[in-house]
Amino acid sequence: MKKRLETPMLLVIDMQNVYGKGQAWECKRFEEADRNIRILLGHVTREEVLFTKYTAAAQPVGVWKDYNRENAAVNADPWLNDLVSDLKPYTDQYPVYEKSGKCFDPGKGKGKILCDRDWCGSGMLCTVNCYESD
Repeated sequence: MKKRLETPMLLVIDMQNVYGKGQAWECKRFEEADRNIRILLGHVTREEVLFTKYTAAAQPVGVWKDYNRENAAVNADPWLNDLVSDLKPYTDQYPVYEKSGKCFDPGKGKGKILCDRDWCGSGMLCTVNCYESD
């Protein structure tokens, strides 16, 4: 059962080097999003922030099998998969959840957090609705 999270969050999705300028999956305005995220981080509490980081699954299922096979070179490069250096200092303060698909597990006995988002490309600010699920 979906239950909307009660506390609004700043969800920083996959701000990884691979999306930066000149990289394999360069995203337009990535650096602008990076700057804006750092501004927002100055105005929130620890409970209101969550970072995600895509990590290719060792045993992918469904469409992720083809995706991971096609992107094996990127998936194998630790630097491309790492969070951008501008945001790394914040990961000492805020949680980072690795994910390999649409949801991630926050642990500590809670259900999975499922996020439905308007497609905007990884690393861009977009609309995200998160729910707790058992």
